[in-house]
Amino acid sequence: SITILDDPLSVDENLGSGNALLYPNPTSGQLSVELSSDEVMTNVQITLLDITGKPVIQEFVPAVQNGDVISFDVSSLAKGAYLVNIRSNSINITESIIKH
Repeated sequence: SITILDDPLSVDENLGSGNALLYPNPTSGQLSVELSSDEVMTNVQITLLDITGKPVIQEFVPAVQNGDVISFDVSSLAKGAYLVNIRSNSINITESIIKH
């Protein structure tokens, strides 16, 4: 797998105690979201939004532990910029990704 640590296309709006790493970015097929937190995150909602703000993919995960990776198939989406919003009981993070 590829981990991008310095991503100039990301906007980190971390409003809690967790972090998210999205890779690969840009992507053409599979997008992985790796979540890290000092505590178990519950009721995690991950939403992929198009440029107009319309949700195109949404996933609910009851509980996420430090280092858990959630993968999405984005191959059917149109090329362009998307936002990934991650919300839980302890975080609210928005990152941008590019679909090739």
